[in-house]
Amino acid sequence: MKYCKAYPIDIRITKEGVTLNDLEHTMLSLFWEKDLNEIDKDYLLDCYKTERMQYLDALFPWTEQNYRKLPKLAY
Repeated sequence: MKYCKAYPIDIRITKEGVTLNDLEHTMLSLFWEKDLNEIDKDYLLDCYKTERMQYLDALFPWTEQNYRKLPKLAY
């Protein structure tokens, strides 16, 4: 695994490893990190947000009811 100032770059949510709660805690810690420049923070947060989004998207149940809600939520 690659790291940037002690923060993992390639983080993955798995059943036996990192949980969604772990990832969100890491994101909050990174937000308040004082020793990391803004470019590195932005890069890492983008990586973490992408992983979080992909994980949550995979959990979304594509039911007819949820599908009808999407256009309302998008705006």
